[in-house]
Amino acid sequence: MDTKLMLEWLGQLEDIPGIGPKTATKIREHWLCFANRAKDQ
Repeated sequence: MDTKLMLEWLGQLEDIPGIGPKTATKIREHWLCFANRAKDQ
């Protein structure tokens, strides 16, 4: 996984039509939890 590319994409979530700040925050939190679990395995 290209972390730099993923972080850039996560930083631009609000640019996607229909995604506001609250939804973008939830997506980022979910991704961080996923990445931490994957790292621990």
